[in-house]
Amino acid sequence: CCAGIIQAAVAIQAAANDWFFWLGAVEKNLRAVAGMRRIITLPNNNHGLGFSPTAQDLNMFIDNALHDGPGYPEIVGEAVEPVLPAGFRWKAAGPRPIKASWLYFSPGADLPWASRYWYEVPAREAGGVWQAELPGGLANVSGVAYATILDHGGALASSMTAAVPGEDPAAVSGRAWPGGSLWDKESGAKAWRSCKWTRCILYDEQRHGENVVRIEPAKENTQIAALTNSVLLAAGSASLRRGIRIGLDGCGQSGKIKIRIMKHSETPVELPDRLHLYPLHELFWSKLVLTAGLTGIILTLQLYPLQCI
Repeated sequence: CCAGIIQAAVAIQAAANDWFFWLGAVEKNLRAVAGMRRIITLPNNNHGLGFSPTAQDLNMFIDNALHDGPGYPEIVGEAVEPVLPAGFRWKAAGPRPIKASWLYFSPGADLPWASRYWYEVPAREAGGVWQAELPGGLANVSGVAYATILDHGGALASSMTAAVPGEDPAAVSGRAWPGGSLWDKESGAKAWRSCKWTRCILYDEQRHGENVVRIEPAKENTQIAALTNSVLLAAGSASLRRGIRIGLDGCGQSGKIKIRIMKHSETPVELPDRLHLYPLHELFWSKLVLTAGLTGIILTLQLYPLQCI
């Protein structure tokens, strides 16, 4: 209600999947700020838990604002420009040269912010314009996109999100992530995140001749949970699949594992100890014994209604 009268410099570090502070509401308030404004949006991140493109520190913005510093980088116009069928472009400005930039794209026009998945594409610069192109499976798909820049001083800044016109990914056959997977395997650990009450550490490693995601307790937790929003079972390509294959390796440790498939919703599904409160949003689960070695699991897609996802 009072954002329009704020003349001070304002910077917000936003988690794109925050279930407390939804990104759309955060951006709406920031747009009403009359003074200098910046946003740093962390993809696939919920309230500080999840992936971040690099170490970021809002103290750089505060020092610059309070001590009349040389300035802070920005994305010109605060938004990326879609260049159909799969391209995006944007310009950046600031007191120091821009070192790197990334595009983040989330497929689907109408989804709860907390349930979105953000696919990362490193951008390239040509003639003062940053450009990025989505892989073929995401071309002409409706969704939401934004970009983040990093300058040579270590300062980060993001654009606001922009709606991307295109086809509904749930209605078109053949849509899938690079490599044909129904979830984003190519991005490795960046496609996953920890849960607040059962924190874990996620990182990539080579095992069994392929890239895998390793999950370890953050402390001495006996129960850990990790999740990804990248599963596209409602995509047209899912109807062509008989099931999902998941490979698990206990790495010498045995125990129990529960695999859940949840419908995207406003429900905070990242509360594994409270999921019994939300049975309507759980489409499928399987409780299995995790062996110390390699285990292969196949989930048959016909066991639950894909049209509900």
